[in-house]
Amino acid sequence: MNNTVKKILAPLSEHSSQLLKYNNSGKEELVIGSYVGPRNTPTIRHDEFVIKAVLPALQGTIKRFGTEQVAKEIVKVTIPLYEHADQGSLYGPGADAACFLSTTLTGERGGGEDGNFSRNLTNPLLAEKYGVPYVFGPISELAVVHQITKVFYASKFLHCHACRMGEVIDNFSRENYLAYIALCKKLLEHGIFDWSMENDPEEWGMLRPSIKLYGLEAVMNPMVQAMIDVGHLSGTKDSKYQYSFMHWPIQGLYPLMLPRVRKSGVGEIDKFLRPVVDFVLELGEVGAFQGPSSRGSVEGEFFLALTRDYLEEIRSKGIQQVLKEIRLPWKKRLLQKK
Repeated sequence: MNNTVKKILAPLSEHSSQLLKYNNSGKEELVIGSYVGPRNTPTIRHDEFVIKAVLPALQGTIKRFGTEQVAKEIVKVTIPLYEHADQGSLYGPGADAACFLSTTLTGERGGGEDGNFSRNLTNPLLAEKYGVPYVFGPISELAVVHQITKVFYASKFLHCHACRMGEVIDNFSRENYLAYIALCKKLLEHGIFDWSMENDPEEWGMLRPSIKLYGLEAVMNPMVQAMIDVGHLSGTKDSKYQYSFMHWPIQGLYPLMLPRVRKSGVGEIDKFLRPVVDFVLELGEVGAFQGPSSRGSVEGEFFLALTRDYLEEIRSKGIQQVLKEIRLPWKKRLLQKK
C-alpha cells in the first residue's frame, strides 16, 4: 500500500479495536463480519484494518474508482461514528466504527445470524455499482442517529439492518433510498428500532409497483406512522430490541392492501391500518399492551395472528368487521396477562 493511501487513512489511526483473534494454531487473524472480539483479544489500528481487510473486500470498487478515492470516501463515512460514539463503551469509543468497518463495509456477516436477505446484493457489490458515498453515506448517517437515540445498540444496526438494504438501494431511486433512511430515523426518534422497516426480497417485490407509482415516502410513511401511534404502549414492541410488532400485520396485509393502493392511491393504506391502530389504542386504555413483550408473548401473538389467522376473513368481511368480532376474546387474553 503506497504512502499516499496511508496518509489518507491516517485519521482512522487514532482508534484501535479487538479486530484480531487467535486461530487454533495460536496465530493472529483478522475479525471480519462480526462485532469486535472479546477484550482479551489483540487490537489493530483502524487504518491498518482498512488496508488489510476493507480495501481487499472492495476490490471491484477500487478497480472502478481507484484506491485513493475509495480510501478517502471510507474515511469520510467512518469519521462521524467516532464523533458520536459512546465514550463509556467497554470496547472503547471506536467500537461502532470497528463494526462498520468489519461488517457493513466488507458485507460479511457473523455472529451466527442470518446473512443478507438478498445474497446477490451484498454491500461490496453495491459499492462497486454505485460508489462508497452513495451506499454507505446514508447508512453512516442512520448509524449516528442510532448512537444519539440509543434505542438499541448501534453496532446491532451496523451488523444487521445495514447489511440488508440492498433491495432498497438497487431497486429504487436515490430519492427513494434517502426516503427509506429518513423514515428509519423517524422511527428511532420515536423509540422504535428501525428493523421495523425491513422487508425481504419478496415483500419488496410486492411493494415495488406502488413505490414506482407514488414514491417510497408516500407508501411507507403511513405504515411508519401506524407503528409510532401505538409505540407509546410498551406491549406493541419487543422489550429487548424495541422493534414494532405492527410490522407483522402491515406485511401480512400487503396482498389485500397493495392492489388497492395501485388502483386507488395511498389513502387505501390507512383504510387498513387505522382500524388496527384504533383497536390497539382502545384496548390499551383498559390495560392491554402494557409491560414486557416479545414475539412469544400474548401481545406478540395478537399481532402475528391478525393476518396469519384472519386474512381470509378480512378479505371477505373487511378489517373493521373482523376486529369487531375478535375484540372480546382477544381483550380477555390480553388482560389475563395482568
